[in-house]
Amino acid sequence: DARWMLAAALGRTGDADDAFAQAAATHERMNAAIWTARTRLEWARAIVADDPRRGRDLLALAERSARAAGAPGIVAEAAELVPSSVSPRL
Repeated sequence: DARWMLAAALGRTGDADDAFAQAAATHERMNAAIWTARTRLEWARAIVADDPRRGRDLLALAERSARAAGAPGIVAEAAELVPSSVSPRL
């Protein structure tokens, strides 16, 4: 569901974190690597400005999941989101 997008858009970071975590866990249980990567990418997008370190960690996870699943579009999106103030290498 899109609870995480709504919570993030409303600036409700605690609610967004919970919803993202639940979605990522569900996708992992389903062995849905592309959905897991997409969820982590969007989670990172929601927090990277406020928490660059955590956002970078989520981007790295998203990038690894996307590479393993053969999803170059997600890999490219993750690379574009790397904050300029942190290491540009995932």
